[in-house]
Amino acid sequence: MPPSRSHHIVVTLPESALTESLNAILQRLQGLGLHGLVDAIEQGRVSAHTVGVEMGWIHRPATHGGSVSQARRRQFQVDTLVREGLFDVPARQYE
Repeated sequence: MPPSRSHHIVVTLPESALTESLNAILQRLQGLGLHGLVDAIEQGRVSAHTVGVEMGWIHRPATHGGSVSQARRRQFQVDTLVREGLFDVPARQYE
């Protein structure tokens, strides 16, 4: 009997939903006066999702054998922004 494989369900959101999420995060950052983070997102230095997770506004989905390299890359991006003083905000603002 072959070993069982876990099955993953992939949910694809419509592009409009992704755009709305991006715009919501950008507006929230602008409202807090965090224009440096908005610029970093618009320049492609970090994703809006990563910033949203770091702010505690959204949660990263659980990974099932995800890439350690991706996690390290995201952490490096955030660490770079912290060193530049762009992430000088209270950590994880929970609602």
